[in-house]
Amino acid sequence: MAKLVSSIGQLSGRAGGTVYGHNRYGAWFKQFQSPVNPQSSRQTAHRGRVNFLAQQWNVITEAERSSWRNFADGAPAQVDRMGLPIQLSGQAWYMKANLFFLVCSRVVLSAAPPNWQGSAPTGMDVTFSDTAIPPPFTQTVSLTTLRADDAGTAVVPAEHYMIVYAGPMRNQGFNFPGDLRIIDVLDPETAIPADLTAGYEAVRGVIPNTFDGHIMFGGRFVRYAAPNFYVSDRITTIGLHV
Repeated sequence: MAKLVSSIGQLSGRAGGTVYGHNRYGAWFKQFQSPVNPQSSRQTAHRGRVNFLAQQWNVITEAERSSWRNFADGAPAQVDRMGLPIQLSGQAWYMKANLFFLVCSRVVLSAAPPNWQGSAPTGMDVTFSDTAIPPPFTQTVSLTTLRADDAGTAVVPAEHYMIVYAGPMRNQGFNFPGDLRIIDVLDPETAIPADLTAGYEAVRGVIPNTFDGHIMFGGRFVRYAAPNFYVSDRITTIGLHV
């Protein structure tokens, strides 16, 4: 495999018939291949949300658009695909925040939120564990050091949603997350551990009894409660042996 060293800095994206990128092992390039467009129901729903928000940006008032521009000026820097800090525009923040709110079945915020916390609450983490694999496949999610309800049961915190991601089935030699897709959204106060079997199988397919590999998982927290809103980074990505 060739090693890529550029005299003009890091390269990312497509140039002609070549695609450039980087991962934790360094820069890479490959020949461009047109991606497959399965037009699944989830993919179609996501595109619908993006189109809806793009149209709504022109529907909301100028004062509301201005509130997002002001929000962007003071918002925390984000990280691009090269791992470099970038400052999003007001429209980009409107799209970013509301896309996740829609995924959690919440109402779109026309005006920027007054308070925004860019990371998960202190002490909140995500771990994944397997039980009874194979068969049958049962995947659970455990949230550590979270508050408990009155009965002492661990739960997703009030006012918070947890978006759960999962990658495809990989063999043991594959060490990259790959294409992580949303498989489930856990509502506020959902008891933990939560079974993710149905969500995984609906998106990724049933794991064969003969499969011997691993799956990458990730979690993201969304808080939707005035006046405090935020969407965390994807907190954990782990390779779970199956």
